[in-house]
Amino acid sequence: MTNIPAIDQAKPIRLSVNMNNETAGALREIAEHYGVSVTEAVRRAVSVAYFVEQEIREGNTVQIEDPKTGKVRELVMM
Repeated sequence: MTNIPAIDQAKPIRLSVNMNNETAGALREIAEHYGVSVTEAVRRAVSVAYFVEQEIREGNTVQIEDPKTGKVRELVMM
């Protein structure tokens, strides 16, 4: 991934997040799929979002290709 600016690494940041049931379910599903904690799933999601955002800021596009059909879609962050 890219170099994410670190805050003070000696002090972890504690975060409390409110989310609807659909988002919470998606987060749990991701954590279970990869065999990681919900906390680790959040860390990974933030890293992916940061990477995508940086690429878009640099003028690049992020695309997803269906290997079966060859159809390409562009990921747009809002």
